[in-house]
Amino acid sequence: MNVSALTKGKVILYLAAMFVVAAGAGTVAGYSLAKQRKPFGPPPSRADMATHLRAKFQRELELTPDQLAKLDPLLAQTFREVEEAGRRNMRETGKLFERLNEQISEFLTPKQQQALVEMDRKRQEWMRKHPRGSTNRPPSKNSSPGPGPDSGQGAQTPPP
Repeated sequence: MNVSALTKGKVILYLAAMFVVAAGAGTVAGYSLAKQRKPFGPPPSRADMATHLRAKFQRELELTPDQLAKLDPLLAQTFREVEEAGRRNMRETGKLFERLNEQISEFLTPKQQQALVEMDRKRQEWMRKHPRGSTNRPPSKNSSPGPGPDSGQGAQTPPP
């Protein structure tokens, strides 16, 4: 019996065993870390964005107090306009869903049409109650609903 052949076999076996153990440990550690990781939160508010942008301008452009005084109303106006653009976008998106529902209704049975109306009512109610960026989904029979924008009919625009 050749001792060096036996030793080579043991070395290869040990290396393979170490590889399997390390791969398993890496898998378990990666899975554990991924489970602990929190999802992204909601987007920052418009006020937070304006404050951040003001600080960035001040820091990178080295603005004087006089320049900051001129910048503040410009930022306020711009972010009011950004907010209005978001409202318009929500209304436009709502119109697109209304059109989609009308098109779908053309080939649905009366019972399905009633269910579609109820789905849309729940979607609109959910949109009124949940801010943009929320990770919760509107209710559905299947518990696998998709998010939907508000149609804009009497609903508040979700806060940023």
